[in-house]
Amino acid sequence: MFSLKKFFSRLLKKFAPEKSLAVKVVKPEIKPPEVLPVEKTCLVCGKSFKPIKSHQVFCSADCRDKFHNEKKKVDHPEKTCPVCGKSFTPVRKTQVFCSTDCWFKFYREKKKADPLEKTCPICGKSFKPKKFNQIFCSEKCAKKAYDRRAAEREGEEKIELTCDFCHTPFTPDHSRRKYCSEFCRKKAGAKKSFAKKIEIHCPECGKIFQTSADAADAFCSDKCRQKSGVKKNSAPKKSLDDWMKEAAACHMSYGQYRAAVEFLGKTFEELVVRE
Repeated sequence: MFSLKKFFSRLLKKFAPEKSLAVKVVKPEIKPPEVLPVEKTCLVCGKSFKPIKSHQVFCSADCRDKFHNEKKKVDHPEKTCPVCGKSFTPVRKTQVFCSTDCWFKFYREKKKADPLEKTCPICGKSFKPKKFNQIFCSEKCAKKAYDRRAAEREGEEKIELTCDFCHTPFTPDHSRRKYCSEFCRKKAGAKKSFAKKIEIHCPECGKIFQTSADAADAFCSDKCRQKSGVKKNSAPKKSLDDWMKEAAACHMSYGQYRAAVEFLGKTFEELVVRE
């Protein structure tokens, strides 16, 4: 059997042989259970009661509150209970009911109370709503109200607008609509993306043509590209702003500078104008 006394004695032999080998194992003191008195007398009303705890002095919570109120010298005015109608001295200023039983009765009756009746705006019948935001008595009345609203919308005068892309008149479904169809909407979006265009000289034929700012093509057509012997998308990946800045530093146009770099094989240091 394992024992703590033998275990500690072996440890002391190894690490501290000069000390005494007697080891005392301290056991925790077990307190005896509290013996409750059979009966006690309440300090306020003088009744005899069986205490739940050893330090209990009052027979009930009412006697305890009375004792502490007298100690604080706080006298609240009397009130009448709204449930049973009895007059009582409240313990607190916010106390409304004389006891917890009256408090439970009041809130139980409040839950069981029927909801307020409403009148349906379509058929005029009175009904008890299942939800607080219910307006109509049934689904049929709700559908009738929806149909009436749709008819009122159709009867309103519709304003004609002009399409921002093709400039044809049309009647919009909602006020934020700008285009007559989805085709015009897509075309307008594509036009916005290619809105920034620049003029470039073709290095092969010398024509001036417009391209988008994001395009990397330096030729006006595929024929000019084939004649020059340059493959498509062979240009280095460089932003348009960098190309324009370098061309301005060389006092050249965008097309001339790009053709000199890509076809003639010249560098920026060779073409730059040093003042």
